[in-house]
Amino acid sequence: MALHYSIKNNTLILSILFLLCKNSAFAQGHYIPANNYGGKYGLEDLINKEMVYPDSSYKNGVQGTVHLKFVINEYGKPEKLSIIEGVNDEINKEAVRIFNKILWLPARDGGVTTSSVETLDIKFNIREHKKRMRYRRYKKLPYKTLPIDSSFSIYSLDSLDKKPIASLPNKRADVQKYITSVIEYPQDAIKLGISGTTRIQYIVEPYGRVTNIRVINELGGGCSLYVVELLKDIKYSPGIINGMAVRTLHEVSVTFVLPRNSEYKVIDSGNYGNVK
Repeated sequence: MALHYSIKNNTLILSILFLLCKNSAFAQGHYIPANNYGGKYGLEDLINKEMVYPDSSYKNGVQGTVHLKFVINEYGKPEKLSIIEGVNDEINKEAVRIFNKILWLPARDGGVTTSSVETLDIKFNIREHKKRMRYRRYKKLPYKTLPIDSSFSIYSLDSLDKKPIASLPNKRADVQKYITSVIEYPQDAIKLGISGTTRIQYIVEPYGRVTNIRVINELGGGCSLYVVELLKDIKYSPGIINGMAVRTLHEVSVTFVLPRNSEYKVIDSGNYGNVK
């Protein structure tokens, strides 16, 4: 399992994969299957950040794959979760915890959302997990001293007692301004004459990492994908409500302006969060 992807080297590849998946969906009678936010790469990123290998299983070399079966209803909510094949009680429990962190888009049939039966495999491999821990630099989730909301609920920024604060270079306090200062206009977008605004939602977990990145407004040429890759590595202090660290919905909108005379810049247009 790859733990990190180069922004510059993989932008074009990911763009092609996105278009192939999109075209494949239309080729199948306009049926689009249910999918987690961020697709395959978003799921890998979430598992890499979230997985806590149970101590006993880790010490005893127990590994394997938990096969899950469930329904994603027409509103994108998972239902009727069952374990088709498990490993042991503690690994199965961790697989279910990870599953409950995943957000979904429902299947669409002829443009109408519909429920669908889905499956998901969550792999527990000790060798891969050692690499994962070296990359992320923590064994257990790096919670602070606050109690954690265990309901998996997602809160808007306006509902919090204390909002998450990003830890950014040069003590920048605003994620939007940080992205503006470091992002480069993708060369593919320049060649194709692409400009406009990409809108992206994501979740800040109680331990401050970003998961479930969802592109609301796709901007081609690698623009949206570039912002997604930057967001993956941003760390926050947790959002707090009633003395508990909670999951928080964030949103950014980044506007790409085509360069003039080989000089280019990116301007921003707001940073807000709303629960639909």
